Amino acid sequence: MYVADQFADQRFEIFAAPIDGSSAPVRVNSPLAAGGDVHFRPEISADGEWIVYTADQDVPDRFELYAAPVDGSAAPVKLNGPLAVDTNVAYLGFDQPQFQITADVRRVLFMGDPEREEQFELYSVPLDRSSPQVRLSGPMVAGGDVRYASNSQKLFLLTPDQTRVLYLADQDVDETVELYVAPVDGSAPSMRLNGPLVPGGDVLPTYSGRAFLQFTPDSERVLYLADQDADEVYELYAVPLDGSRAAKKLNGLLAPGGDVQPGFQITPDGSRVVYGADQRLDGVFELFEASLDDSRAPRRLNSPPIPAGDVFVGPLFEITPDGSRVLFVADLDSDDVLELHESLLSRPASRRAPGEPGKTR
Repeated sequence: MYVADQFADQRFEIFAAPIDGSSAPVRVNSPLAAGGDVHFRPEISADGEWIVYTADQDVPDRFELYAAPVDGSAAPVKLNGPLAVDTNVAYLGFDQPQFQITADVRRVLFMGDPEREEQFELYSVPLDRSSPQVRLSGPMVAGGDVRYASNSQKLFLLTPDQTRVLYLADQDVDETVELYVAPVDGSAPSMRLNGPLVPGGDVLPTYSGRAFLQFTPDSERVLYLADQDADEVYELYAVPLDGSRAAKKLNGLLAPGGDVQPGFQITPDGSRVVYGADQRLDGVFELFEASLDDSRAPRRLNSPPIPAGDVFVGPLFEITPDGSRVLFVADLDSDDVLELHESLLSRPASRRAPGEPGKTR
């Protein structure tokens, strides 16, 4: 699959060709309206059978969402429903198309303002268009929107089990960004997950490409950053995806001016989280681990840094695949001399097997 202006200069379309060159390329999209283009980033389904793309295929400057067999054997199907005047779906003028195919190749989730210009919401539609699109985001307050990304990240995320989607929106209070979850098929209303926010508080979206949300491996909880309890003080929280319990703060007490930084990581077994923060002294970033089950208080992982030394948090630490250690970059011993360090992580607390006193697993 490739996108090229093969037939007309600056008129980009999708083509499929066998790798061995045994036959000529086939155009996958339908003929484009005058001035129309296919957007540069189509997505191929996990089974390799379908390609989903955005294009102003039918009306110039009106981007819509289409699905077609990757071999071009059938005409594309338009996935979105009718659009209001001056609206688009899935492509909002940025590098990253705002749509995603579920891993089971059953549905496509997409962003757009199809019902009202500049009111962006989240939708879902079967890939085979066997039923109409459904809106997943809840009713919006005046001025509210589902937040979209202007970089390489989407601001809606499918859970690992592909049954639910998380999104950020100022759905209930204009300009107050909060975290919501909805089933991907629209079978139940969306639900807010974060705790009550202080005036001026928000759930933090992505920052410089660093993680802003992470799921536990069992798809039961999500971790997020927010200035939930104090404005402009970002802390780390965990909340069940079913809303059965209130959000819980994971980090330790922060020094005045301190924050938890984006880029936290959950251990492979889902029992702990490693995060960077200037928790002990404002402006001195260190590495900490916290338990997701309340079995241990947060613990500092790095050795004490020299004055002006700290850990380079965010993308510069990594948990080993077995969850036993974390590797990180820091100038702990000499200012501005970056070195690679490692620290052992705590083992998960043992649990007593039901009906077997004295035995642990």
